[in-house]
Amino acid sequence: MSDNKVSVIIPLYNAGKYLRRCLDSIAGQTFTDWECVIVDDCSTDDSYAIAEEYARRDDRFRLYANETNMGCGMTRRRAIELGRGEWFAFVDADDYVDADFIAAMLDACRRTRSEVAICGTYNRDDAYNYLSQDLAEKEYVVAKEELYRQYMLSSWILQYNGNKFYHRRVIDAVEYSPLRFCEDSMTTYKWLWEANHAVVIPKSMYHYVHHDDSNSRHGNTPLRKAVDTCVCIYDHYCFCKAHGFDYMYERLRAFIAPFLNQAVRELDTDSDDWRLVDEVRGGIYR
Repeated sequence: MSDNKVSVIIPLYNAGKYLRRCLDSIAGQTFTDWECVIVDDCSTDDSYAIAEEYARRDDRFRLYANETNMGCGMTRRRAIELGRGEWFAFVDADDYVDADFIAAMLDACRRTRSEVAICGTYNRDDAYNYLSQDLAEKEYVVAKEELYRQYMLSSWILQYNGNKFYHRRVIDAVEYSPLRFCEDSMTTYKWLWEANHAVVIPKSMYHYVHHDDSNSRHGNTPLRKAVDTCVCIYDHYCFCKAHGFDYMYERLRAFIAPFLNQAVRELDTDSDDWRLVDEVRGGIYR
């Protein structure tokens, strides 16, 4: 395995409308020592067939399929386990990246001896029209508490995987969350905390496409999202409590409130989810 080899991780579910642009952006990278690990989560559209076409043309695309729908968290976890690279990038099947995305992220990590790189993000609608941009003003290196604070509060680090690039050591240290929703926020902050430090790049290279039929919906009910969001936010709350980040408590309580209220209102009180949510409610307001 090359010291520079990069595994690009793509969980796939019913993203046929957007997938070619995503995979073309990987195929067109100026850095060529990459593999793209795609795991299809029982798509019902033409997603698998499109991915298979790319895998036939270029063996750097490696395609797998789940036997049952597992949700984004477990699908991404499986793709990570299949990855053979020394570095990892995460691209959602409905998003895309600039041609120099891998090269620039890897170069920034090498120059600053960082285990994580973070770039800016373009926000686009489902026709790829520009909406806005999340971008730091200058390059800088950041770690631990300040990195977590910026992750939670800044407008450019952001709480998802796509605009980040990780050394394998960091990925191997923390197993990816199995949640169907909020799995990225549940995992990403732990990876950032694990890293020696991260370099933030003042260049937008990740294109986040906003649309109603996003991969995160996965056929699940809004109630499932409410429960998973409660679990994720409580995880952050416990982390902040353990490290004395009390400035985050009220923000986290305010954010969890509508999801917690929905879960309490709609869940069957005999269910495992009810017991989980009741534990969260007691813990975060104790």
